[in-house]
Amino acid sequence: VDGTSDAGPAIQGCWTTYGQIRIPAGTFITNQSLVPPIVANVALAGAGAGVTTLRLGTNVDQALIRSTNVYSQIDTNTSTNIVDGIEISDITLDGNRAAQAGTNPAQSDVLALYGKRIKLHDLELRNGTSACLRTGGNNASGGGVGTIGGSLFQNISIGTCGREAVYFAGPPDTIIENLGAYDASQSAANTY
Repeated sequence: VDGTSDAGPAIQGCWTTYGQIRIPAGTFITNQSLVPPIVANVALAGAGAGVTTLRLGTNVDQALIRSTNVYSQIDTNTSTNIVDGIEISDITLDGNRAAQAGTNPAQSDVLALYGKRIKLHDLELRNGTSACLRTGGNNASGGGVGTIGGSLFQNISIGTCGREAVYFAGPPDTIIENLGAYDASQSAANTY
């Protein structure tokens, strides 16, 4: 791991093939958005926030991690091709805002997910060109942690965001515990 080579294709390939991956300690660069596979119960974990860092490369101008069609799904509240049962934990996600050209600011979040049963915990999200965390979801049949959605956002540090620290449009009945935001450049109606 040298922190400069593009690890994105290898990480995406493993995530797509195996569904659940663990990234070891170190800094990993990706020159593409990483997209969770549309299967139940996928996971991406590091060795700890501040120990494992996944950083967006230079001039990528996309979300670091985003679910398929996340931006149109949040706008339309659709329920097809959604992530169902995803866990992201123990990692620092760095949108590398200073190295982005800003050609696609509306879709350059650090983490953007639409679905149900989303578990995000023990994370640091930083340097987003747009929001650091953007989520949405409708849960006609959820279940799990919450009473409907089964989603949990816990122990998340968010900072140095270009726009919103958090843009929350669901999933319903998400439990949010110990989410701290610092140095967000702009607030919005759906921001915590």
